[in-house]
Amino acid sequence: MSSSAPERAPSTFAVDVLGCKVNQHEAQQIRRALENAGLRPAPEGAAPDLVVVHTCAVTAEALRQSQQTARRARARATRVILSGCGAAGPFAANPPAEVAAIVPAGPNWIERLAAAVEAMGARGGRDPTLDRGGNLRLDRFAGHTRAFLKAQDGCDIGCSYCIVPRLRGPPRDRPAEDVVAEARALVGAGHVELVLSGVCVGQYGRDGGASLAGLIAQLTGIEGLERLRLSSLHPAELTEELLAAWRDSPRMAPHAHLPLQSGSDAVLTRMGRGYTVAEFFDALDRLRSALDRPAISTDIIVGFPGETDRDFEDTLAAAQRAGFSRIHIFRFSPRPGTRAAAMTPTVPGEVARERARRLREAAERLSAEFHRGFVGETARVLAETRSAARGEWRGYDERYIPVRFRGGAEWAGRIVPVRLESADARGARGRALAGGEKD
Repeated sequence: MSSSAPERAPSTFAVDVLGCKVNQHEAQQIRRALENAGLRPAPEGAAPDLVVVHTCAVTAEALRQSQQTARRARARATRVILSGCGAAGPFAANPPAEVAAIVPAGPNWIERLAAAVEAMGARGGRDPTLDRGGNLRLDRFAGHTRAFLKAQDGCDIGCSYCIVPRLRGPPRDRPAEDVVAEARALVGAGHVELVLSGVCVGQYGRDGGASLAGLIAQLTGIEGLERLRLSSLHPAELTEELLAAWRDSPRMAPHAHLPLQSGSDAVLTRMGRGYTVAEFFDALDRLRSALDRPAISTDIIVGFPGETDRDFEDTLAAAQRAGFSRIHIFRFSPRPGTRAAAMTPTVPGEVARERARRLREAAERLSAEFHRGFVGETARVLAETRSAARGEWRGYDERYIPVRFRGGAEWAGRIVPVRLESADARGARGRALAGGEKD
């Protein structure tokens, strides 16, 4: 703990967040907890008294970026709290001088954060209201058009390259009634699209409560909600019950993020992914049978220890066969504390870079092909950001295709019908059908 921290209690704050959708949701909870403690957001351009850095540690690079962010935060604030997945291990045992408090991810983390702020002398008019799952319920998602809705935390899949299960613990569900209550509040605040998220959201229901399909049925029944997405799923989580719920609700987006990681069975085994390439494609076929031309985005790691030229060629072939709408490409980065960090033989950096380049080229071709398949059709696009100079909106349609279209400022946060007129690997352009084009 820094000895240079002043005696007076902090009164203003900022939150720096790195990482996934779960972290984005938790950053909103941090803002709410700090407001409940009597702090207010620092005005734009003003130095905050307190910065909470909500960290990511999924890779060694993510952890390094979290450390850099903490150092930069200390340069502009009198106090820094480190929270999230990166606030564990060496940090907890030996906090850096620039950090006043450490709040690692895990059960009851938001209560421990509130206690750390209270220890600094902050005294709010009311305590944070925690739901039965230990989450601080949100009624807005500041700075975002689309809101993330956290339903689940923890993981026990045991991928050899992943440290997250050690940092966040075993799977645990947020009670369905609390998820639905937060969803109603977010929709009431004007968020017409929600993304149902979790570290492994597909494992929702293992606690014995509502199944994921049952939760979806409750959420899609909320008046005012126009679109619900699911975050990343494991192929084994695509049950018939889930696919039926997905198929039967017009409010469910026909878009799934289904990480392949590798097109080689040998590499998948070393990764500990728990499926074969054939089983992945079986899940893909069932998904495509249930939904209308769904977008399938994915993650692929290149340069995993032991990946041969043949393994990589198999991955390229699998990506082409799958027809992914988008591929997130990662060059393997050994994360200390994981089994994969000690695996051999390692793939030379220049080889991994060349494989990533070739896969990026393939990914661009696949994205362009998928996007062009919808030219001439009408998409429903969430108006998210607007260039006032060009009078042009940018947003995503139901299949998560980035779409640009001209329209007035009054369309902010609305889902607009847009006739798609052209497309390439980056997305599509179109003409809005709601009220005509506006300057």
